[in-house]
Amino acid sequence: MDLDQLRDDIIQSQKKGLPFIMTSVVIWFLIACVASLNISFNIKNIMVFICSCPLMPLAWIIGKKLGVNIFAEDNELGQLGFLFTLNR
Repeated sequence: MDLDQLRDDIIQSQKKGLPFIMTSVVIWFLIACVASLNISFNIKNIMVFICSCPLMPLAWIIGKKLGVNIFAEDNELGQLGFLFTLNR
């Protein structure tokens, strides 16, 4: 398969990254809630970091609900994208 075919295949099988998009909405909502709290700046920084930690587990759960295997190994681009996600 060439690169365009791999890309089109992963777009279709991963539903255009919908589990990660939905997870990011949840995480940004949590970050907005933390930002609106009247607490010290240092505690806010720690809480924002904590809010971003459940990215992969939430994406996995949402992916299961949508019928998407976010850990699919049948496409090389999926493995590459997973490594990029872990290195964020």
